[in-house]
Amino acid sequence: MVEITAYSPSMFELAQGLMLSQKYVGFDVITPEGLPKCGFIAHDSATLLAMGFLRIVEGGYAQIDTLVSNGDLSSAMRHEGISMVVNALIEQAKVLKLKGIIAFSEDTGVLSRAEALGFKTIPQTIIVLSL
Repeated sequence: MVEITAYSPSMFELAQGLMLSQKYVGFDVITPEGLPKCGFIAHDSATLLAMGFLRIVEGGYAQIDTLVSNGDLSSAMRHEGISMVVNALIEQAKVLKLKGIIAFSEDTGVLSRAEALGFKTIPQTIIVLSL
């Protein structure tokens, strides 16, 4: 049975394992202190399925941050884990009385799941300055 657990910094090595399984971009710069305080992990008794965080940003919004699934699992299990984590993040955002949630992705599977949850695609371009 898959469960959701609130993330704690003591789980950082587990989080790193998920990031490594997906060759997560920026893995080498993520620290326990750099992760948002509000996060959830989907797991069963022996396996980590997915994790994700809410990073509070200005204007009463949060950004879904460091959303990653276990690359060693089937797509169905990864989908279940990601869905459970995103649902927990949405519920937490409601508890925090946030106005909305922002997320970024280029993965078509993530985008179709997001649209099914009510996320809207906006005609903006993300720009980045590497330092």
